[in-house]
Amino acid sequence: MKNLKKIYFKNPNTENLNELLLSLYEYNGYSSPTYHDEKFIEIQCQGHRRSFEDLLAIANTYFPKTTEKELLKSLIEIKMKFYFCNVIRKLVFHFNGSFLITKFNFENIKPCAITKDSYTPKMLIEILEKI
Repeated sequence: MKNLKKIYFKNPNTENLNELLLSLYEYNGYSSPTYHDEKFIEIQCQGHRRSFEDLLAIANTYFPKTTEKELLKSLIEIKMKFYFCNVIRKLVFHFNGSFLITKFNFENIKPCAITKDSYTPKMLIEILEKI
């Protein structure tokens, strides 16, 4: 796992990882705006959908030892969905996505040839198989 940036959001529930993710997505199934700083001045993203890499960075901001496996397991537990976003060319996760997180769906997603994603469907399948 590479060195992750810190990503903050307002009103995180830090009871556990599932609650953190649920509090991130309280905005009608889409994520809250996120920030580079703890004072919520420098915006990182307006919200909506989040890549796996961003979700891992957010998880590690509040729970510094969160692994890829723990994050993916938590996303499954809270019934998060995903799809491939052609705009940012990454898999993105939110409650209003197209696909549940399963090996079959990762195998059958058709991302465009040029992707900017740090976590490809194949990589996510490898993590999923360890759960």
